[in-house]
Amino acid sequence: MSLTPELVAELEILALFNLDSSQEGLKIHQTAAPKAIAAAQRLFEKELITQPDGGYLT
Repeated sequence: MSLTPELVAELEILALFNLDSSQEGLKIHQTAAPKAIAAAQRLFEKELITQPDGGYLT
């Protein structure tokens, strides 16, 4: 399995989540890098996060 730039961007977003607390989420602001915004949208479409701009892990 090769790591595409898109997959790396998704992993970077996932790495930001605090796994010690399910009460802590993320917010990807509209001023964030376009690759971060797109990565969050893809994670939402894969049902890995609760909101297209971050939210919580599912």
